[in-house]
Amino acid sequence: GVSAQQLNRARQRSASARAYLDAALKNPFPTIRAHTDPFEPIGAALDFPANYSSIVSPMRAGDTVLGVLALAHHTANRFGSEARDMTATFASYAAIAIHNARQYYESQEQAWISTLLLQVAEANQAVGTLEEILDNTIQLLPLLVGIKKAAIFLWEAEQDAFTLSAAYSIDQPATGTLFRPSEAPALASLMATRAPVYLQNAARELNLPAADQHAASTLLLLPLQARNELQGALLVMHQDTAHGKNGAALNDRTLAILQGVSHQIATGVENIRLVEARQEEAYVTAVLLQVAQAVVTLNNLNDILDTITHLMPILVGIDACVIYLWDAENSVFTPSEAFAGLHQQERDILGRSYGPGEFELLDQVQRSDTHILSPLSNPDLPPSQWPALPCLPPGSLPTPTMASIGSWLIGVPLSIKGEVYGVMLAKETNTLAAFRERRLEIISGIAQEVSLAIQNDRLQREMVLQERMEREVQLAREIQRTFLPEHMPQIPGWEVDARWQTARTVGGDFYDIFLLDQDRLGIVIADVADKGMPAALYMTVTRTLIRASLKTIDTPARVLEQVNDLLVPDALNGMFVTAVFAILDLRSGELTYANAGHNLPLIIHGSGGVALLKKGGMALGVMEKVPLKDEAISLQPGDALVLYTDGVTETFAADGEPFGEERLRAVLERANSCSPNEALSAVDEALKTFRGPQPLSDDITLIAVYRKP
Repeated sequence: GVSAQQLNRARQRSASARAYLDAALKNPFPTIRAHTDPFEPIGAALDFPANYSSIVSPMRAGDTVLGVLALAHHTANRFGSEARDMTATFASYAAIAIHNARQYYESQEQAWISTLLLQVAEANQAVGTLEEILDNTIQLLPLLVGIKKAAIFLWEAEQDAFTLSAAYSIDQPATGTLFRPSEAPALASLMATRAPVYLQNAARELNLPAADQHAASTLLLLPLQARNELQGALLVMHQDTAHGKNGAALNDRTLAILQGVSHQIATGVENIRLVEARQEEAYVTAVLLQVAQAVVTLNNLNDILDTITHLMPILVGIDACVIYLWDAENSVFTPSEAFAGLHQQERDILGRSYGPGEFELLDQVQRSDTHILSPLSNPDLPPSQWPALPCLPPGSLPTPTMASIGSWLIGVPLSIKGEVYGVMLAKETNTLAAFRERRLEIISGIAQEVSLAIQNDRLQREMVLQERMEREVQLAREIQRTFLPEHMPQIPGWEVDARWQTARTVGGDFYDIFLLDQDRLGIVIADVADKGMPAALYMTVTRTLIRASLKTIDTPARVLEQVNDLLVPDALNGMFVTAVFAILDLRSGELTYANAGHNLPLIIHGSGGVALLKKGGMALGVMEKVPLKDEAISLQPGDALVLYTDGVTETFAADGEPFGEERLRAVLERANSCSPNEALSAVDEALKTFRGPQPLSDDITLIAVYRKP
């Protein structure tokens, strides 16, 4: 008996009618109107008399209140307790029916949303490329209620921009166009918030005029996000025809669908990109393995470099490859191998070396020990003009504004642990920016393989040289030993023994014990002020000069003076030699000796005690005309003469303490009345115990001459 429009107008006009309904809604039982109660909407709409009858019952389904059921009659006292019970029962039935209908509708709606998202997911799983995912999704989007236009933008981190990758009902611009956040505020907002962005003007906010919305439509930009990583953005124009000309409405249901679709797109894009990344990694591994096999199977470095330069264009897709090796001795980059596609260009490359300052790219790679890029505005620029090309900062990649440049000259160091062996140059043309970083990774990996090959070649050559030097040093030691007495002289009434150890393979200590005639024994001990090969050579010269001087001179001082005068003119690098030369009369035991700056010999008296012989003069080879003096003592039966070099007293313990003369004298005193062999063995053991695991710091030589009782 009344229309919905009449009731709505009555509710809007009458605050008391609205309040009456609100109170009845909260009342758990039906409300029967009294004559004095305010009008409810039906009475107000039909202008009933003041005593009209009305009953209002809440409609409840469990704890959920769905509305009210209102009955009215223009006469008075129409509704009593029976009508109240019937109205309550009917309101309860109606509430349950409405509640069930709503649940059914919501389940259908949810099933429809799930079906749609499942279709998107299945479509994404069924394809194998990124382009197929985008094409399938953009075709499914119009099936959504009210979707009139759509576009998918993918985020390209290398270019710091979004790429228009797919579009529906948007003709301009073409796919592949870049949209930079700095030029599209809507995309900048999306990146900052990772939340949907509502647009009012696509031309101003997105720099995409073709997507401007029509009347009664909503333009929405949604993030494509998977695992907290932004993959791109989805643009949709939604138009709800149910609202006609009153304006568009993007309800929660539609927004949920669009967000679900966005998630499916983002997941599909991420999966494809992960697959592509794995495929790229597998390809990189295969390329580096193939290069490694070439390095392992070839023995000659030139063959290795030639193979790699010709493999690079095939495996990496570059247009030219040149390997320059650094010649440190001549400070020049020398081309080793080249591939440029044209034989004349290769001949030109191999025919020109570059010193410092002549090829900026080579210089910067050597200084920075990292990759350097030079833009090639002209892909056909001949190699002769490469040295003049400008360079990007060390280690940098092209900025997004340089993305249009597709041709580059790439310099990669051939180095290991900071030592630069050379530079590998690679020329690439018409390369997409998305692939440049991966290609640079491959080139750098190959450069590392080349570096290892160069290092291995150098190590092999150094090993051959080292082995030759070791053989030569060992031969020098054998030769040096020939200058030492092969056997101690066997003299009635006397015992003689010696010890000789070098800190290196060859040394600067030497000794000599020889019979001058039937009754005289010559004894020499000397120490060159150096170690190793130079000292050994100096020792050999000194020993030869002493032996030669004995043919014309027979006193120790005069012999050493002549040797000194012969050494001084040819002394190099401050080398000198200390020495003691003694002549022993085997019948009387008289010892005549001269000391040229050497450690003072020791006398072990048979009666007990150890004494030092007198101090001598200056070392040999320092200055000419050095006067030396002959000294004489007598060795009594039971006495022993001990001569030694400073390697004995300057043997160091682990804490740096020297062995010293006092310890040496103490060892010799304990060895009194022993044979020379036993005395020197005691000194050897004492030195080893004192030194511990430390290596010898200097050559060690000991001589002992013992007069038997």
